[in-house]
Amino acid sequence: MTSEPTTLEPGAAHLATGAPVIGAHLPGWALRAVFLLVAVSLGVAEGTSAFWSGVVILLAAAAVAVPRWMTAWVMLVVLAGTVLTRQPEPLDWHPYVLVAGVHAEHVLASWMLVAPPLSRVQFRALAPSAVRYAAIQVPTQLLIAATLWLASATAPSAALPAIAVVAAGALAALAFILLGPLLRERRP
Repeated sequence: MTSEPTTLEPGAAHLATGAPVIGAHLPGWALRAVFLLVAVSLGVAEGTSAFWSGVVILLAAAAVAVPRWMTAWVMLVVLAGTVLTRQPEPLDWHPYVLVAGVHAEHVLASWMLVAPPLSRVQFRALAPSAVRYAAIQVPTQLLIAATLWLASATAPSAALPAIAVVAAGALAALAFILLGPLLRERRP
């Protein structure tokens, strides 16, 4: 004779339904919906013409339909190209939104590669990427503001040579840091 439990213990709910309890989650298709919504918004807001906005929307639709085609990254290149059509102004909101949006689209496209539309995706599985997104965006947005200010007509031209030397040194240090592990000899 077996007795039925009167209260469910943690983890015991899956015994009744056959499905594990995964906690807070969203369906995999929601990632695709958000990707498409952000892509269409960026395409319309950043598009320099109806043609390029249409190209962005078509590429986004293809990326949602078949993520393995990698059309999401082609779409990101098209979107990034729209920044070349604008005059640099520190108070123009377009570059800030474009960089944040392109980065968000990259993260969403990466998630779409691993999450089938009918899957359930835990929020806590997405959290590390979301934290990295925020950690990258904060300094990047500040760097965009500084760069736009330097490229605008209001920047003092006497400071540009000194800034160029500092920037070249920073790029050399970054190259040394990133290439160092690649150049080291690997030993078995």
